Amino acid sequence: KYKKEHGNSIVLELALANYYYDAVKRYGKQWLKTPDEVMPYVLKTYEKALNKKVYDEFILASLAQVYTSNKDFNKAEDIYEKLTQKFSKNGNYWYNYTVCLMQCQKYEKAITTAQKAVDNPEENPDYHYDAYMILSDAYCWNNNGKDADRVLREAIKKYPKKSGAYIHLAELCFFFPADYSKDDLNSFVDSAVKTEPIAYTIYS
Repeated sequence: KYKKEHGNSIVLELALANYYYDAVKRYGKQWLKTPDEVMPYVLKTYEKALNKKVYDEFILASLAQVYTSNKDFNKAEDIYEKLTQKFSKNGNYWYNYTVCLMQCQKYEKAITTAQKAVDNPEENPDYHYDAYMILSDAYCWNNNGKDADRVLREAIKKYPKKSGAYIHLAELCFFFPADYSKDDLNSFVDSAVKTEPIAYTIYS
């Protein structure tokens, strides 16, 4: 109705794209339109807004999420770089930036961004814990087992009731066998089970 009375604009298109994207995130396929119907419009509109420089933080973050869900990590990386430049205290952006870099096998750069995620913790402690885990992974994939080990031990000190760091330490025993003994492996596994005896721990 507004479009008929006032004509079209990028702002109006963005309003519709935001509405569609919100509905897809809330209801998935259980809505009036399927994701396959609306997501091409959402992506096209967000990219149009980016090219015209008509966007805000929400548009950038949403576009990055769309790229990530499409496994287009190179494009998502570019958007998260913009977000971290503008909102450098947002740990979530640093974490997701790191995920994209890891997926693109840019492991050395991922160390820097993952450290930023650790240095700028989110309110949810589980997310901050994940930042430690991905920082350790970045070191591991850079063939730096000692710093990977250091980060995991820091995570244990900060979050002593979580088992994930012990599990990652056990994995390091296989990546860097010269640095660990069988007793180390058994100790890490035992500590994981004692710390958090849940299904995830047992399965791991």
